[in-house]
Amino acid sequence: MTSSLKWPTVLLLVALVAVGFVGVPQWRDLRAAQVRTADRTDVLTVAKLEVADLTTLSQSTLDSQLKRLQGRLTGTFARQFEAFYSTFASVIREQKVTSRGSVQSAALSSLTDTKAVALVAARATVTSKEQTRKLDRAYRFEVTLSKRGSVWLISGMRFVS
Repeated sequence: MTSSLKWPTVLLLVALVAVGFVGVPQWRDLRAAQVRTADRTDVLTVAKLEVADLTTLSQSTLDSQLKRLQGRLTGTFARQFEAFYSTFASVIREQKVTSRGSVQSAALSSLTDTKAVALVAARATVTSKEQTRKLDRAYRFEVTLSKRGSVWLISGMRFVS
């Protein structure tokens, strides 16, 4: 009777080990795919928010808009923005620029565990002290992002044609 109880136990242990050999790698792959999908979503969300805020400006909300823009930046690009901040703000105020922007499309160009590049197309309607008639503009940006902890931040941005 003792030996008959051992076989089901041994078979159960063998089955559990086999399930572990098959299941654990699949679980890791599934988890990695979930993280990758979340990263794609987060990267595109941050890039689109930054472009939308950059193309939507007005004198009355400029300080809060620039703080939002600045809050999503990191590294050298954050320091460059900080150095340029007051000049940019004074030009917007002096020229009485108003811009209403919207993101038209966004795509991921590349993605690793810690770096990403997104391409974002936007349109904006712009007026200023010198340009009182609404002017439609199209913009394309290449947005470089770096992952800091679990947060994606912008580490570079440039206009592309």
